[in-house]
Amino acid sequence: MRAVLIGDTEVSTDGQKVWVNARGFCVARLCRVSMEVFSCTPGTGQTFLAHEPTGPDTWEHFRKAVLDFHGVEVPIDFAPEWVTAPVIGD
Repeated sequence: MRAVLIGDTEVSTDGQKVWVNARGFCVARLCRVSMEVFSCTPGTGQTFLAHEPTGPDTWEHFRKAVLDFHGVEVPIDFAPEWVTAPVIGD
């Protein structure tokens, strides 16, 4: 597990998934199945800001959504292995 603190926000990865946590809430997560970015306000819970299945551009969409909604730049080297692995047949 790798993690970095950016301001009051922690970005972590286990090589397969990426989590972004701020103020005690998960504000974004990326896994092989989906990308989710949330607005989290104490007392109101989570609201989806972006939710989509993964695809070829998911990693960049995820990084841009986290930057746009939360002002946090997810480190490029936190890309999950399935994003950076070469496609068989290419």
